[in-house]
Amino acid sequence: MRLIIKDITVEKLSGKRQLLLHIRWQGGTREELVIDLPLPIHERLRYGEEIVSAVSTGAEQLEDDHQIAEALNANGHLSAMEKQFTASMVKWIRYKHRIPIPSARRAGEFTVKETALKFGVSTGTIYYWIQRRIIHPRKSNATCWISIDSSKESELIKRAEKSRSKR
Repeated sequence: MRLIIKDITVEKLSGKRQLLLHIRWQGGTREELVIDLPLPIHERLRYGEEIVSAVSTGAEQLEDDHQIAEALNANGHLSAMEKQFTASMVKWIRYKHRIPIPSARRAGEFTVKETALKFGVSTGTIYYWIQRRIIHPRKSNATCWISIDSSKESELIKRAEKSRSKR
């Protein structure tokens, strides 16, 4: 190539994603060549409005990011890297586009803090009951949802009284 090209000058065109190459050939001929630059990686990997809309709709109708990812995959959507969606991908899309977390609370469910307030014990006591399988929470988006029926409630009241008497 050095035998036929004398020199090349590269110029970035202002306001455009293009380069202008000034090629000077050994015979004295000059040529200009415009080359488009590739988009930055963050723009190539950006999710389109269709995916963002599907995630937003899923956040309103489904329980968690796992279910949203499953729904996207079931509808044949692929991620920006042409892979199937995961819960962490959905979480990132929600974060980036300020889509709120799906409300996973069902009727009659309480958080750990609400359960602790209800029985007058610490949250540590509630976590102790969960570890000992005295109560069985349902986990969704890193939140424990606890539902307590009347028979379990009377058992927990007795346990709470014992816990308070030990203090």
